[in-house]
Amino acid sequence: VEDSGSTTAAELGLAGTADAPGSNIEGSFESVITDEASDTLQAIANKINDANIGVAASVINDGSPGAPFRLSLNSEDAGTDGAFVFDDGGIGLNTITLSKAEDAVVFYGGNDASKSIVVESKSNTLSSIIPGADISLLSVSDRPVTVTIALDDESIIENANSLANTLNGVFDTLDRYDSYNADTEERGLLLGDSTVAQIRNRLYNALIQPNNELTGQFTSLSQIGIRVGAGARVEFDQDKFTAALQTDRDAVEALLTFEQFEVDPDTGNDTTVVAAQGVGVEISKILDRITDSIDGLVQTKLNTFDTQVQLNEARIEELDIRLEAKRARLLAQFQAMESALAQLQDQSSSLSQIQRISAPQSSS
Repeated sequence: VEDSGSTTAAELGLAGTADAPGSNIEGSFESVITDEASDTLQAIANKINDANIGVAASVINDGSPGAPFRLSLNSEDAGTDGAFVFDDGGIGLNTITLSKAEDAVVFYGGNDASKSIVVESKSNTLSSIIPGADISLLSVSDRPVTVTIALDDESIIENANSLANTLNGVFDTLDRYDSYNADTEERGLLLGDSTVAQIRNRLYNALIQPNNELTGQFTSLSQIGIRVGAGARVEFDQDKFTAALQTDRDAVEALLTFEQFEVDPDTGNDTTVVAAQGVGVEISKILDRITDSIDGLVQTKLNTFDTQVQLNEARIEELDIRLEAKRARLLAQFQAMESALAQLQDQSSSLSQIQRISAPQSSS
């Protein structure tokens, strides 16, 4: 580790290869650090980062007087896969290992470690022990730790309320573009557009219509406190939703998240299609079909607008060519008429001179 004015960085090398994750990096680092005596710690850190060797470098200030700057090297991979060995080539940089690469290890199953299952993880998060739950390891413990999985009604209620607010936001956006102000006679950019009407109708139908594919106690959102109220606004009744959760949690869950698949009878192979789905899944899929960047309703409409713009631009270019040709033709005609008029004026002037000469001779 060096301060910002050191010149020994030219002697460093920080590039190499490893046979496998977790093994030592061997070889010269000369391809990363060039022989430049003016290299500062920040310049060295930049070269290490630009080399993309799986090691992130940064310069830290420890606050000490004199030479407070330090070069810090950290593996970009967690656990033992990110372990590396730094060899200064014997020039005495006095490097210190602040944190050794290790995998997280826990004993799962009971108070007796000898009878428990050893679970290892490259990170401090365990995602494969309890289905649907991620366990974060915050500190080391020499005593058994009990993990309690409880239902989080507050999060469910918050998500249901968020659904209503999100749908209102969608409808507000549609109304803003599909509107007409009689007082100012201002028209929305998408007034009367069929795609806007199609999106609005699909969402309202999903909100209002009961789902006959479900067999539980609740088959419509209005039964659990989500309904379309005055002004076509989506309203959320928290008390009614909470009561529905307490009455039949499984039915509420099915109404929002149920999805059943079956083999597609038309293809006859392993292709599956949705046989039944809850209202929440239906709304999610409607939004996906609307916003799909390839063939969604919005993208299809954008493609149509883009095609119309291109056609209009081509039409404008064609009209510009025709107008330019017409202008050139009219300019040529104007110039020809100007020339003819000039000739007529010259002839008229000549005739006037002849008349002035011939008039006195006729009188004598």
